[in-house]
Amino acid sequence: MMLCAGCIDQDAKDDHHGSTISELLEEGHEHFLSGRYNESLDCYTDILEIDPENGTVWIRKGDILEFTGNHDDAVECYNKAVECHDNKLEDDPENATLWFSKGIVLSLYFNKENEAIECYDKAVACVGKELKENPDNVTAWMFKGTLLEAAGRYDEALECYDKLLAMDSDNKTVSMAYLAKGFLLSNDFGLHEQAIECYDKALDAYPDGDESWIIWINKGYALMELYKYEEAIAVFNNGLKTYPDNMGLRSTKNGAETKLEEGKTTPVPSDTLSDYMSCFNGRKGEYLCSLLSAELKERTSLDEVEDIMDEYRSNNIRMGGFSHSSGDTSVSGNTAVMKIEIDWNVQGDTITVPHNVSFVFEDRSWKIDGNLITMENVSQE
Repeated sequence: MMLCAGCIDQDAKDDHHGSTISELLEEGHEHFLSGRYNESLDCYTDILEIDPENGTVWIRKGDILEFTGNHDDAVECYNKAVECHDNKLEDDPENATLWFSKGIVLSLYFNKENEAIECYDKAVACVGKELKENPDNVTAWMFKGTLLEAAGRYDEALECYDKLLAMDSDNKTVSMAYLAKGFLLSNDFGLHEQAIECYDKALDAYPDGDESWIIWINKGYALMELYKYEEAIAVFNNGLKTYPDNMGLRSTKNGAETKLEEGKTTPVPSDTLSDYMSCFNGRKGEYLCSLLSAELKERTSLDEVEDIMDEYRSNNIRMGGFSHSSGDTSVSGNTAVMKIEIDWNVQGDTITVPHNVSFVFEDRSWKIDGNLITMENVSQE
């Protein structure tokens, strides 16, 4: 089984340009970054003349078309990418990378979350076979963690990263593992302080790598999530000492400075459990409890919070689809994902559902991350 998709011959020549595919890929990317979108499209079109089954390039071409407002043409490219992946998977059904890539296309471009998760699960199974044959394959452990995270199996992903970190590996791999673990802790569990510890270890292991700027950005973001904007700005500045021309670091630093100027501070939510439950999807009960006010902590135990979350995980009722008359709401299976913020008034308590927080429709009632809300006591504001 291959973990990397050897989809194209990077040294194949384009008769029209005398360039290799790898050269055309680089040229197309440079054109895109410089805003020369037509030239970028020309490069990708040339590649597809050489290798029409290159799903990755179909995705890149679709992204440019979508970015320039050609939505229908972009969708055709994304459909073509899925078709290419399916064709290759017929010959190589154990290719985890192809399953992963197909899942990303289905999720990002078609919002088919259930089908995407099926692809991720198949990829996990493929990597599992690899690890049975070679349990010391650090690349496979990293990839498996990434796949599990994409599939929403966060606890299992965390176990993969910890397994990898317990193995002997080079400094770059250790850094990447701590980066992946930190990203998981911050973005999927909301454990920003623990994530920052991981980012520090990632920088200690491999401080000046070509991609280490990503660690500085993620560490700064975690600090911003904790409303520590001055510390975040200092982190971005430290990153810019090593990567002075990095636009990502400069952009995120500007964002932190703006929030600091606006006086953004830690919000003080009202003392209701529903306010907290509405903000977490797949989070650890321990972290949720840490955010409760002192008064609510006295009345709510960790076990009670975990019970609520377990009920959410186990009692979901699948349905084919549900549409809401207001807002940009999409439903796949039993899970709906809000694309915008909507305030819901729940028995006198206002809950704001932010971008990409999932909630579940069950028997004429909503469960927002475990908190049961019936249609009879919900009104949209």
